[in-house]
Amino acid sequence: MMVSDEKSITFGRQGPSRERIITIMILAVATIIFIVGIALIAVAAKEKGKDDGTSGTNAAAAAPSDKSAKCDYSEEAKRVGLGEFLDKVKSSYYKLHPYVVYDDPDVTPERIKKEYEINKKDINKAALKPREKKVVAQVKHYLQHVFGQPFDVNYYAGDWMMGPNKRCWQEICNIGRAVQNGLGRYFKPNDASDVELIETKLKTFNASILQYIENMKMGIRKGMVRSKEACEVGFKALRSKYMKVYLNNETGM
Repeated sequence: MMVSDEKSITFGRQGPSRERIITIMILAVATIIFIVGIALIAVAAKEKGKDDGTSGTNAAAAAPSDKSAKCDYSEEAKRVGLGEFLDKVKSSYYKLHPYVVYDDPDVTPERIKKEYEINKKDINKAALKPREKKVVAQVKHYLQHVFGQPFDVNYYAGDWMMGPNKRCWQEICNIGRAVQNGLGRYFKPNDASDVELIETKLKTFNASILQYIENMKMGIRKGMVRSKEACEVGFKALRSKYMKVYLNNETGM
C-alpha cells in the first residue's frame, strides 16, 4: 500500500490574520479617543460660556466684535499712551514740513492729545502685541535717525544747519516737487478765492525757504559748517534743482 506524503488541503474561508486584528483594534481605539476628545472640547466650551454668562448664540453674535478687538491697542500700549505718541510724531512732522501737507492722511485732526516722550515711557514690552513691539522699535529708530531730516543727517547733532550735500538729499531740494504735487498737478482754481488760497500756500513755501536760510546762518555762528569744497558742491547741487529760479529770479517760477 502506498501512503501519500501530501498534506491534506482544507478548502473554504480562513480566519483573519493576527496583524489584521491588531490593526482593526488600533483603529477602533483611535476612533473612540477622537470622539471622546470632541465631546470634551464641546463640554469645555459650553462650561466656559456659562462662566462668562454667554450662551452659544451670544458668543456667535460677539464674534465680529472679537475680531475687530484684535486690532485694538493692548492694555500696556494704552497705559503708556503709545497711540497718542505716534500721533504726536506724525503731526509734528507735518507741522515742520508744511509743504508736504498734501501727503498727510490726517491733515485736519481735531483731537486733544497729551504730550508724551517715548524714552520716558516705562513700557513692559512683554505685555505688548507683536505689532506694537515692532512699532515701538520703528518710532525710536525714526526719531533717532530720520526725524526732521532724512538720509545723511543727525537731527539731534544739528546737521540740519549744514546745508545741502552733493546728492542734494535734503528736503529743501524737494520743495519744487512738493509745489507741483500739492498745487500744480491736482488743484484747479475756479474763482478768486482759489487764487488767494494758492497765494497763501505759496507763502508757506516761502517761509520754509527763509527758515532754511536762517538755519544755515545759525550753523555758521555755531560752527556747524561743511568744508569749502563740500559747500561749493552742495551749492551747485541745490542750484541744479532750481536752475530757472537761479537764472531768472522770481520770474523763473
